[in-house]
Amino acid sequence: MTAIIIIEEKTFTREELVKAQMKINDDLFNIPKDYRGILLNTKRAEIQIDNLLKEIKQ
Repeated sequence: MTAIIIIEEKTFTREELVKAQMKINDDLFNIPKDYRGILLNTKRAEIQIDNLLKEIKQ
């Protein structure tokens, strides 16, 4: 699966980035839609975005 990302000049909030990452995770990892799956997906997305932001700041 090849992802094409087009980002125009826009500022994204952390929340917007996390929601987008959650959608990507849903597609890639086939996460169950139960409470536990949603909670794990949310946490995974938050960690992924936080790690990305740390890399960008360095």
